[in-house]
Order: sequence, then structure tokens, then C-alpha cells
Amino acid sequence: MKTLLIPLILILFSCSGKQKESSSSPPDIWDSKSKDESKNSQSTKSEETKSSKTKKNNPYSIITEKEADINQDGKPDNIIVYSTEWNKEIKPTDFKIFRVVVKLSNDKNKFTTFTNSNIIQPYYPDNVASGFSDVKIKDNYFTIEQVNAGGGIIENSYTTFKYDKIKKGIYLHKYSTLTSEMSSGDEQEYKTELTTKDFGFISFENFNDRTIHSK
Repeated sequence: MKTLLIPLILILFSCSGKQKESSSSPPDIWDSKSKDESKNSQSTKSEETKSSKTKKNNPYSIITEKEADINQDGKPDNIIVYSTEWNKEIKPTDFKIFRVVVKLSNDKNKFTTFTNSNIIQPYYPDNVASGFSDVKIKDNYFTIEQVNAGGGIIENSYTTFKYDKIKKGIYLHKYSTLTSEMSSGDEQEYKTELTTKDFGFISFENFNDRTIHSK
């Protein structure tokens, strides 16, 4: 009888050991999955936080984007106009500012970027005209058009730039304005046109609408 009991006891111990091993393995798999899921959720939250911070730090939004071959190399270039937004409560002293960005393709299949925030005049709440209106492109020339009005005066301004193939840069080509003034019921118009003979060579980045009038 003793000889029969010993094998039976050994069999029972071996079965219980196998059951313990099989029951202990599944929790490890689920633990690893839950750890991976928690890591993914944390990374997603951090990405969302980064994107929200980026939006807050960048007050500009695109209002106009045009594509053309400005440097005449057979590849598309871009002109992008950015603008800030109004505050929720607009005050008379508030204003929008604009930024013009030109991206020209180069030999390395990349873009050379030119930026200027002084081409388009700031837009105030009391401006009864549209402010910035359009970008016109023809060959290696492009013109920034804007209309500003107040106090009975309406000014249309046209700032034309040219891509210089020799200098491989963008330069002011022409600056012209058409001003209408209402005085005692009579409308008077004044035209001005400045060219390189008047202002010399002004690069795209160095142009300033506030100082060009003194040329």
C-alpha cells in the first residue's frame, strides 16, 4: 500500500505545479499590454499639449496662398500672406498685422524663404476699406495690393517686386498709389509712382511701406 501511495502523491504534486504555472502566465501578457497602452496614451497627451502650445505661440493664420513659377526655373513657388486675428473684444487701439512669405524653389529641390512684415499696413477697426486685397503674379513679377481709408481719404497702393535672375533675389520694382480725397464735396485724385530711379535697389526683406513715402 505504501508503494502505491507514493506515486499517487507525486502525480498530484506535479499536476498542481502545472496548474500554478499555467494560471500565472496570462497576467504578465495583460500587464505588458496595459503598460504599452498607458505609454501610448501618455505620448498622445504630450503630443496634444505640444500642438496646443504651438497654436498659442503662433498668432498668424493664412489668408492668401498662391502658386507660380516666380524664379522661372520650371518649378512651382509660393507666396503666402499671413494675418493675426482680432481679439474677442475689439478695442479702437487694436490692429491686425500681416506677414508676406515667398518660397522659391532651388537646385537642391528645397525652398529659399523670403519674409517681410512691413509691406502690408496694419489694419485698424476704423479702417472703412478692405486693407490687404490681393496678390497678382505675372512671370517673375508680383504685386501686393491694398486699400486703406479713413477721414475722407482712400488710398490704393500697389507694391511690385521682381525676381532678379542675376542676383538671385527679390527686389522692389515699382511702388504706386492712387489717393482719393473728399474735400468740400469735391473729389480729388492724386497719383504717385516710384521706380528704381527714385529709390534705388531695395530688397524684398528690407522694404518698408512706412518709409517708402519719403523717397
